[in-house]
Amino acid sequence: MKLRGLGNSCEAPHLGITMQKFSFLQAEKVQFIVNIKDIPVKEARNAEMALLCGSPQDAESILLTAGLIFRAIMLNIQLYNWDR
Repeated sequence: MKLRGLGNSCEAPHLGITMQKFSFLQAEKVQFIVNIKDIPVKEARNAEMALLCGSPQDAESILLTAGLIFRAIMLNIQLYNWDR
């Protein structure tokens, strides 16, 4: 999902900026960002942000680099990426 009109908000270090930009979208998407903020592992948060910004390969790479193998597997399952 590539989100247009968000500029660099997906790359911002503070999720508050992204939440403000998403405020015009459905409540589910804002709640998803709130849930990202609650993830305790920094690399997992970064991977979810990469996924939100439309970069599933980057998300997987972040998880694998951090040694979060199970989370990377679950990511590919959720994306129906059976080849990986």
